[in-house]
Amino acid sequence: MREVAIDEKIIRDKLKTKRNLLFEKFRRNPSNTRLAIEIRSIDDQIACLTAGISPRSKEKSRAVVEVTSDD
Repeated sequence: MREVAIDEKIIRDKLKTKRNLLFEKFRRNPSNTRLAIEIRSIDDQIACLTAGISPRSKEKSRAVVEVTSDD
């Protein structure tokens, strides 16, 4: 269990580093929406790791919310 937590921390740290590099590029060119979308995706992955849920289960729950909110 402890190894899993350490692995998740390493993954989070790598994602944060990648996100920060992309954000610096985005700050120089804010009209680059591709970077914004990529940053958002990384933020979602970091949030999932922090919350302890898998990214796939978040996508499934998001799809359920979208389907049920079409009333």
